[in-house]
Amino acid sequence: MQPFIDSTVIIAAFTPNEKKEACQKIINEGGVINGLVLIESFDVIERITKNREYSLKVVRSLMSSSLEIAQLTNAFIFEAIKRSNRNSLRIFDMIHYSTALLYNCSGIISYDKHFDNLDIKRVEP
Repeated sequence: MQPFIDSTVIIAAFTPNEKKEACQKIINEGGVINGLVLIESFDVIERITKNREYSLKVVRSLMSSSLEIAQLTNAFIFEAIKRSNRNSLRIFDMIHYSTALLYNCSGIISYDKHFDNLDIKRVEP
């Protein structure tokens, strides 16, 4: 089973910080992401680096990597919204959590503590 990799890990892997190497290693080992992770990562990396071209390059590299990218269909998004009644996750985090559940991920790799105390364990890189 592969882990779900949250955008917090992608962002840390491609911006200047002390967590960069550990996060790049996680990405290289593979896992599952979804289209929303790509969008969130693009937006935040662009805001941090103030470089849209770099952010676009990051997303392109992720799309051509060995990461499995889950497609966000209408049915999938509706399922995440339905599940949102069961806990207090924001809708974006609920979509990530639902992705991890539906793909039988071994864990959620994230710095976001909102993923604590769920059916899938959160792990920091």
